[in-house]
Amino acid sequence: MKARNILYSLGLVAVGAIVGMLFAPATGRRSRALIRDKMVKTGHEVSEFAGKRAHHVTNRTKGYYHDALRLLRLTARRAEAEAEEKSRAA
Repeated sequence: MKARNILYSLGLVAVGAIVGMLFAPATGRRSRALIRDKMVKTGHEVSEFAGKRAHHVTNRTKGYYHDALRLLRLTARRAEAEAEEKSRAA
């Protein structure tokens, strides 16, 4: 939810910047170049943010996988120990 609000805010800032530049008293060519540069910069920032977020999610998923694997191995060892105890008792 927090990341969604940040992206929404960035989008509003970008729209505000574009509207402000369109009504600025600079030449059309310069305004378009500034808008293009800002959009490219914003695209790179969003891409970097998404890449970092994806990397974080990947690492967390790997951690959950290894935790689950460890628990499964522990459960298997306990079941083997119990079976061995039962066979010794019989």
